[in-house]
Amino acid sequence: MNKLSSIAGLALLAVSQIAPAASIGNWSGSSRSWNNVDFADVKQLMSNSGHTVNADSNILGTLGNYDVFVMGEPGSTPNAAELGELSSWVSGGGILLLLADSG
Repeated sequence: MNKLSSIAGLALLAVSQIAPAASIGNWSGSSRSWNNVDFADVKQLMSNSGHTVNADSNILGTLGNYDVFVMGEPGSTPNAAELGELSSWVSGGGILLLLADSG
């Protein structure tokens, strides 16, 4: 099983544990996200499973739109306001999926 297949399987497992029609957001500060070529297969898998995979967005003011928020290989570090909002959102039941390159 290649690395991308492993990621796809893990992501599907994580998202399958929530409501059948989850809304998945993606951080625009990620080097990779569900909406670019690196994760096109994963995005398709999520969509085929009945989830809504949204376009990349910022953190502030958007998290309430999502059941799951993905940060794939951050291209930058979230600032204090973004980290505070993420923390509150996760504490309130939001699911944050962090992906990082092991290399």
